[in-house]
Amino acid sequence: MNLRQLGYFVAVVDSGSFSRAAKRANVAQPALSEQIASLEDELGIRLLIRSQRGIEATAAGLMLYGRARSVLTAIDNIRDELKSDSEPSGEVVIGLPSALGAVLASPIVSAAVRRHPKLRVRIVEAPSYLQRQSLRRGELDLAIVFDDELLPALERRPLYTQQLFLVDQRNGRREASGVASLADLAGVPLLMPGRSTRESVVLALKSIGAEANVVAEANSTRTLLALVDAGVGAAIVPSWVADRGDLRWRRIAEPISPMTVSLYTVAGVPRSESVNAVIQLAERIILERVQLADWRGALAYMP
Repeated sequence: MNLRQLGYFVAVVDSGSFSRAAKRANVAQPALSEQIASLEDELGIRLLIRSQRGIEATAAGLMLYGRARSVLTAIDNIRDELKSDSEPSGEVVIGLPSALGAVLASPIVSAAVRRHPKLRVRIVEAPSYLQRQSLRRGELDLAIVFDDELLPALERRPLYTQQLFLVDQRNGRREASGVASLADLAGVPLLMPGRSTRESVVLALKSIGAEANVVAEANSTRTLLALVDAGVGAAIVPSWVADRGDLRWRRIAEPISPMTVSLYTVAGVPRSESVNAVIQLAERIILERVQLADWRGALAYMP
């Protein structure tokens, strides 16, 4: 197995075609096909299959694809860093769920490119559970996500906890925002941000003999607030979304668990100076923002 074979293999999976991959890699198609066949022979396993959608990776192929992407990216970063006299450079890929991306992507990317002009930062938005899977496949350098499960092969650093708020329409009411009890959630059409929050609410309501009436879920906080505007129900969201005056925001009381936001990397894999530089910047920026007065319900993690 060599870097050329890995590069050809990644090109085929990305392109879904041997011919397109050959053009992308600037190599004759028979030569590329021979290298892939040699790779499969060496590993003793089939990596690619032909389907109606073109060439696709098998389960083993997907595993190799993630590792190969990680290796090739690391090699590119090493070249960039050596050429730039150790100044952080190359591409760093950060995974963020859309709710966090709305508030963290801009300050992190701005600080990174200002501090390290030779860096390129790419943001990938997807739900937290998909971010962790992408990280394991080598498609991300780091991910800042909401916790709902721990996966092997990942290194986790909790950053802060975020209390949840119940948001509904004021309907002409002008009472001050306060605290929403469990009883306030019972029987209300609820709009949830994801599985972990839903499970926490369901269990809490069961403890008082009530059932959760979950009518919709959305990974985007913007979408949840749009559903509140449409009168679909009341949304459960973190408070750092813009606290609009036309909506009522109430902190949800215990025992609804706060959300934990953590930074994940792949365990046991050496990180480039560029990735380490972005991690340090991200951790500092998040800590600073959590301490802002308008970021309500957030508390820096204390181990």
